Amino acid sequence: MGNVYLVSGDDGSAIEIEAKKIIDRLVDVESDPLSLEMIREDDEKSPELILDDIIVLIKTPSFFSSNRVIWLSNILFLAAAGKESAIKKRDPLGLAIEQIAELIESDCLSDISLVISGLGIDAKNVLYKSCEKAGKILIFKKPEIAKKAWRKDVEAVLNDRLKEHEMTLSKEAVDYLIECIGVDTGRIANEIEKLYCFAGNSPSYNDVRSICLGNREAVFYALANTFGDRNAEDAFNTIQQLMNHTKDPEGSVLGQVRFLARYFIELLQAKLLMAHLRCKNASTLASMIQDGHEVNLAGFEGNVILGKSFWQIKMIAQQAMQYTGQELIAAIRMIAEVDKMLVSSTLSKKLLLELLSLRIIKTS
Repeated sequence: MGNVYLVSGDDGSAIEIEAKKIIDRLVDVESDPLSLEMIREDDEKSPELILDDIIVLIKTPSFFSSNRVIWLSNILFLAAAGKESAIKKRDPLGLAIEQIAELIESDCLSDISLVISGLGIDAKNVLYKSCEKAGKILIFKKPEIAKKAWRKDVEAVLNDRLKEHEMTLSKEAVDYLIECIGVDTGRIANEIEKLYCFAGNSPSYNDVRSICLGNREAVFYALANTFGDRNAEDAFNTIQQLMNHTKDPEGSVLGQVRFLARYFIELLQAKLLMAHLRCKNASTLASMIQDGHEVNLAGFEGNVILGKSFWQIKMIAQQAMQYTGQELIAAIRMIAEVDKMLVSSTLSKKLLLELLSLRIIKTS
């Protein structure tokens, strides 16, 4: 039998990237353009006709290339078809899938490599079972935000993409990029490409912060950092960026203010933990929480800092140290006042955000 690969899961970007890597390993399309037959879903053809074309390709001997590769690229209908219950109904699509599954396990693929890529092809699919017997299964799932280890999962995908581009990032830059991307691993390839074009093989932490602000949370996060650094000029510049990168500048201010409310609550929680554990610096706090030190955390079970990564804890604690406990409490009260004004006052929302920034950052 030849090479058979099934690439599936729920991470569409990772699936197609991996499928393309397999194709590149199997065949050099530039030197042998007739060696690759790629089949995609077609609005003008039914799934049954597409599979019939594939069956014909598998059964037809090659007259132009001795290294034939057939790629079923991003075939989405396979997720809803090909299960045993569908096969038993003997519908045309089920029969076509069953026939391909039989061909995969036969000698028909002795001189053919078959690559199937698409979302959601599960273990009950007869193609899945045939590929499992005759070849290799590769499953790519998006990390789940509810799981504690989601950052490690995203970091693993990110590091793979960095290796492909022969790029290196500092730990600080990687952690920041993970915060920007979240579990949307489909963004990784684009972000890496942007960084490479902007800064080459070794982008700095500042390069990453400048380039990777693709979603609203990331922009909000950038503004929160200016509060943590107590830098009014940077805060005003970032607010202007926020206004320039949204279709609803005034409407986005309310979301930003509520993000700041959560942010300052986290600073206060970090401050309380540092006082309770008698930590003199941010690294000590991060180490005590992350390295399993035996510490008494009774009464702090709901503190969100305890569920964050080492880098997050260190960063939040460093910024919390820029304020006294009373200043943090005052900042939270000021944010609550501005929140009320944003929904009841006719004053410019941008002006209210700028005044809030000045009052909090410049408070002595």
